[in-house]
Amino acid sequence: MGLDNPVSGEYDFSLGAQEPEILSYIKESMVVQSRISPIKAYLLQPIGSGSVSGTINSPFTITSYIETTPQYRSIIWASGSNHPDIRPYTNQGKGSITVIINSTEATRVIDVEDIINDNEFAVVKRMDLLSARVELVFNEGFNATGATIQYYYTTLESGVNVERMKSGEGTFDSLFGWNQYLDTTSDMFRGVNQILIRYPLSQEDLIVNEEGRVKLEQADCWTIWEPRLFNYDILVVTGDQTFSGEEERYEVTDKRDSRIQGTLITQRFKLRYIESSDPRYSIAVATI
Repeated sequence: MGLDNPVSGEYDFSLGAQEPEILSYIKESMVVQSRISPIKAYLLQPIGSGSVSGTINSPFTITSYIETTPQYRSIIWASGSNHPDIRPYTNQGKGSITVIINSTEATRVIDVEDIINDNEFAVVKRMDLLSARVELVFNEGFNATGATIQYYYTTLESGVNVERMKSGEGTFDSLFGWNQYLDTTSDMFRGVNQILIRYPLSQEDLIVNEEGRVKLEQADCWTIWEPRLFNYDILVVTGDQTFSGEEERYEVTDKRDSRIQGTLITQRFKLRYIESSDPRYSIAVATI
């Protein structure tokens, strides 16, 4: 049996399946299982970032600084309806602002006081000034004028309170809208744009944790390795698939991946029912 990875939340079942043919057979087997009494659903995914300002191939170059002591500071935004997305937990924890110092990607730290070397920077959003602005701050004593410093970022609407906004937190809409997973192919098991979801055979699982404590936990749903699902995605189940005969929508939670020899095989997750009065029911879905 495999072990739950406590760091990544993923499962890797070590079955000695090193040959591509074996992995192909396992994936084919999971596809067959996914077709046994599945629920057909449409997938809505929140867009995670705004438009790109500058790129890795065409970044902006800093040419001036508003302060030089005790630390060099440069303004990267001071006007407009969109400013750099300053949330630090986006982009796998790197944040949405990328800074390159002398051709090497710099490391972002959360607070100016945490900067300890010349390849680190902090982001400061100044709302106390008119107009508001976003600044980059570098290490104390670092002569930024003697280096080539470039940057690019993804944008965020300037009115969004980024200090408290996280994906799915207190909003019926995503920060940047929604994308629907589209697939023009179909077969006898699913229609156009649909994916197959297997509900658990029982509503709850008996879980024994490392301390030996026993608890009942909502059982996982699962689907095959594609399309890739994430927390806060929405699954739309039409009335012909529900007991009520009415469309139902669910939010994906507690998403975990099951892997064999590093290859993604299935995706396991829980579903949170979205009440019919929730504005997320107004997000349009393409069924054909």
